[in-house]
Amino acid sequence: MSDWRYTVRLLTATAAMLLLSAAATGASAQSKSAVEKQRAKVESYKRDLEQCKRRMKEIIASKSSASRQIEQLRTQMNLRNNLIHETEEEMRLLQQQIDNSDSVATVLGAEIERNRAIYAEMVREAWRNYRQNNYTTYLFSARGVSDAARRTANIRRIAEMRAQKADEIASQEQELGEYRAELNRRKHELDSVSLSLASERNALRQDISDVRSRLNKLSANEKKTLSEQNSYQKRLDAAAEELRRLTKGNTEGASFTDKTSNLNLPVEGGSVMRYSNNVAYVKGRKGAKVVSIYDGKVVKIDRDNTNRFSVFVAHGGYISTYVHLGSVCVAEGDKIKKNQQIGTVGIGIDDEGRESIYMNFALYNPSGKKLNAANCFKK
Repeated sequence: MSDWRYTVRLLTATAAMLLLSAAATGASAQSKSAVEKQRAKVESYKRDLEQCKRRMKEIIASKSSASRQIEQLRTQMNLRNNLIHETEEEMRLLQQQIDNSDSVATVLGAEIERNRAIYAEMVREAWRNYRQNNYTTYLFSARGVSDAARRTANIRRIAEMRAQKADEIASQEQELGEYRAELNRRKHELDSVSLSLASERNALRQDISDVRSRLNKLSANEKKTLSEQNSYQKRLDAAAEELRRLTKGNTEGASFTDKTSNLNLPVEGGSVMRYSNNVAYVKGRKGAKVVSIYDGKVVKIDRDNTNRFSVFVAHGGYISTYVHLGSVCVAEGDKIKKNQQIGTVGIGIDDEGRESIYMNFALYNPSGKKLNAANCFKK
């Protein structure tokens, strides 16, 4: 029987196809998961950017100082730059998924063609056996009833194999159609993301142009204020990076996490003037108590050349910073409780260069990344 020589080829091709399908399914699932996670990051930055843009409109409508508008624009630029970076990563993952799907579709297409060739040869061989009465000869040459039954079963098995091969080809063709449809969807997504990326890059260039334009319009006093604020932020970031060493092994307030919220403001009776670059600007009456937001350990106290204090408190590996204090009532190394007083609010300089009673609060995670201070105080 000629069809038997195709049995091994059929089983080998089927096994190979099962392995290919399993590998392709696993790779596709991992690729989709990576794209979805990256897309969630992109959407998060988009939401933050939209919120920042709304805040910018409010600042302009309220006719706030040019320095404050510049500060908000810089925040917007940073968010947009992060959005661009994450969108580029989304494009890379999408392209990777497209390449994987295209590769699988190519292999699957080639496998379908091989199976079609095998099936065609099986059909031709079955027709030749039928025309030449090979099946009849095969049965009548049996050496007994049991041998005849075995040969009958063999003929039926050959027919079943042909039917299975036809079903397999139909299944593969359906799978190939799904891969090609998915491939087209991903290509459309890539085109859409590419257009979004180009739009954000143009918007970033416009933001940069706006900052330069507004900087040129600043008064000498506003430029001085802006320079002081930028200098303060750089010092704060550098100090927080240095303090990461001092938090090593700290267990006080170790239950603090990124998700800790519903905390009191660090100024008793105070209110938030605004949030900028994830820093909270909290105003209060002169001499109002400044308190720790959480259990912790005082790891550093600084005094600047204007006689204002900065207190750094470690909560496990996290650091909260309290800047522009008029006085301090704790010492380095002190273990403190949530809402315990650490000093009093001092006098700083607001966006318009005027003296104002407020303090700055910031929060850093164990990696040194500045967290959104607003999240601590959500109710």
